[in-house]
Amino acid sequence: MTRATPLKGEGIVSRTVAGETVLVPIARNVAHFDRAFTLNRVGAFLWAHLDGQRDRAQLAQLVRDQFAVPAERDVDGDVEHFLAALTERGLLQVPA
Repeated sequence: MTRATPLKGEGIVSRTVAGETVLVPIARNVAHFDRAFTLNRVGAFLWAHLDGQRDRAQLAQLVRDQFAVPAERDVDGDVEHFLAALTERGLLQVPA
């Protein structure tokens, strides 16, 4: 797992509606509702902690601590997959 510290992408608004966190890319103050993304509970937790201060290993440890994840679960891989999905959709930036 790389030591880069992921950060929320610019121009992304997040809102929690009816218990679900929704990410909406904003361009020129217009929401792209055809490109809204819904996060599950763990994804929403991770999104809240993407501040550019924690690396992937630290994020994985936060998930282990918050959700009492069984030791056999590959949390590092799950976090990596989640971050890759965010990056692919343009929702995440990773400072060099």
